[in-house]
Amino acid sequence: MTITLSPELVARIEDKVARGGYRDANEVIGAALELLDADTRRLRDAVEEGLASGDPVEVDLDSLKAHVKTGAPLRFL
Repeated sequence: MTITLSPELVARIEDKVARGGYRDANEVIGAALELLDADTRRLRDAVEEGLASGDPVEVDLDSLKAHVKTGAPLRFL
């Protein structure tokens, strides 16, 4: 397999190898793919948890913003 990378990605990979955390570019790419797989699993699990949590409810957007910022009670529509 041949892969063409941008100069920026090549520099990032070379930096990772130069810092000593990885033996070569292949190891850097392998580690990146492992992280991507883990993130994908976490996202899938979160979606499944949300779907299993019950019926959706409508929430007032301003109320939601306030809840996120301050913990204020949610106002349902």
